[in-house]
Amino acid sequence: MNAGDSVKVTASDFGFYKDIEAWAKATGNSVTDNQIQGDKVVATVQKGANQPVTTQVATGGSTITTTSEGTTIVVFDGNFDKAIASLIIAQGAAAMGQPVTMFFTFWGLSVIKKPGVKVHKRGLAKAFDSVLPSSAGKLPLSKMNFLGAGRSMIKNLMHSNNVDQLEVMLQKAQDAGVKMVACTMSMGLMGFEETEFIDGVEFGGVATYLGDARQRSTNLFI
Repeated sequence: MNAGDSVKVTASDFGFYKDIEAWAKATGNSVTDNQIQGDKVVATVQKGANQPVTTQVATGGSTITTTSEGTTIVVFDGNFDKAIASLIIAQGAAAMGQPVTMFFTFWGLSVIKKPGVKVHKRGLAKAFDSVLPSSAGKLPLSKMNFLGAGRSMIKNLMHSNNVDQLEVMLQKAQDAGVKMVACTMSMGLMGFEETEFIDGVEFGGVATYLGDARQRSTNLFI
């Protein structure tokens, strides 16, 4: 699109009514029309001439334009609902053109485990493996889990409301250029191997996280 060109966007989430205004302001664009029409939000966005300072980042066969601001998220918790929250924030920041780093540590490592991977383990590593979720789809809810029934209920609600499942969110976040880092210290303590994690995950310690965090304007701990 060229400066001055417009595009009409329709969304079923009423939060979009305010979100599109915030996104446009952050990315140097403008909303020329924004209305709630029945059960939809319909907005018209005009591409701005004065865009924020950006950097082109190649990822997954496409190019992502990023601003000088950014977000880092420490994912410490291994619960289904909190993983969803962290990924929604990450995708939102990426959509605003921000570089995003997600640093998965301790219980949060379960969020990025690859389904179906079996690794022979012994001792405490085997004990951890037997009690921790095997993949993102097996994470418990932080409240009202009911032995997994609560998670199934939330998954059904997500499906009926056209919300991506957690596994799809992970892939879309990576496609949007979100950098995912598994904490190597936590991996060592809990007996995780690199082969147990989804493709595209990087591996690093606290210095890797802090190196990104000091360059970002927003840092979150979930």
